[in-house]
Amino acid sequence: MDIMKESTLQSIASNLQLQNALLAAIAGAEPGSIKIDSFAQVQELVSTGLAEKIFAVGDQLICPWTDIVTGETYDWVWDIVHMADVELEDGSIVPGMYLQAHYLTPFSIQFDAPENEIATETTFQEGLSYYLKNEDGSFSLQTVTAGEAITEGATYYHSAIKDTSGNICRYGYNRWSHSAYRQFLNSDAEKGAWWTPQHAGDVAPNELNSRAGFLSGFEEDFLSAIRPVKVRTWLNTVTDKEIGDYEDAYDKIFLASKEQVYGTLESGAYNDEVWDYYKKATGLTAPSNADNIGRIKYKLDAQTSADWQRLRSPSRGGSYGTWNCNNAGNLNNNNANNAGRCAPDCDNVRMSNLKRRKQYISQGVCSQP
Repeated sequence: MDIMKESTLQSIASNLQLQNALLAAIAGAEPGSIKIDSFAQVQELVSTGLAEKIFAVGDQLICPWTDIVTGETYDWVWDIVHMADVELEDGSIVPGMYLQAHYLTPFSIQFDAPENEIATETTFQEGLSYYLKNEDGSFSLQTVTAGEAITEGATYYHSAIKDTSGNICRYGYNRWSHSAYRQFLNSDAEKGAWWTPQHAGDVAPNELNSRAGFLSGFEEDFLSAIRPVKVRTWLNTVTDKEIGDYEDAYDKIFLASKEQVYGTLESGAYNDEVWDYYKKATGLTAPSNADNIGRIKYKLDAQTSADWQRLRSPSRGGSYGTWNCNNAGNLNNNNANNAGRCAPDCDNVRMSNLKRRKQYISQGVCSQP
């Protein structure tokens, strides 16, 4: 007689539980009332389009995350913030469930370092912009001719990004797709290895050699299950206007946009729809940038201490500012070179080491029974 292995029995039990969850969802069970204990089941349920019948916005999914530099392991709490279709890299549209970190990362990262790489070439190069540093610390774009010799002893700074104000050399670049923060969030590399320049003159963030890529903290079953989804982000109108109004990237992990946390609209139009979580938590009926306790986030390593967090949306009228949410819950601008914490986001995932709890959301109050 063949004896089933324990792993086989566990697989059967898991499949039966999933089947029961599907049947309960079809039968109209109350969201949040069905037993789910693995992200594999989460992914299966989301893919069927039944997530909204089983999960409620505000429910929390909890898994371990380790800072591999310090060795500290935390309970990483994901809030379910929105249910909507997502686009994958192959162009297919599938049901999705957005998750956002309940707490802020336990350390800060520069959104993007200043573009003040010193030009070491001996002649001005085609396709690069050249800047000189002024006595007050600002930078001025120079008119140069490609092929001409750079004056010996002169210190020029170069970048593939042309900014007539020179502010990218002082305060960094606010384009999400080229940002150091995006690379940090989507890398599982060790410290010193998660960043590469995205264009000529791109400069490494200060934290490159002291922090490891964000994904390095998760277990393999999480890493193998998350998937890149289309993330659309506005572009600034100073250095990027020739590219268009926005650009698309495909990211496993990303930051929320200004609109997703119920901020006012950029250019009078939605780039993203507001997440349902923030409709409930803020109590707002229209977009606002004002103080709101429903947007306040606390530090993962100090959970009674609020802090400001990065968003991915640029301040479109300049080359260097990005939107952020302050520790009072209001939205404002912050220079890209300033290091800040964030509340990372992803689409629905699957993994086995999962805890789940029901969360009740009212304006500014998120609590667990």
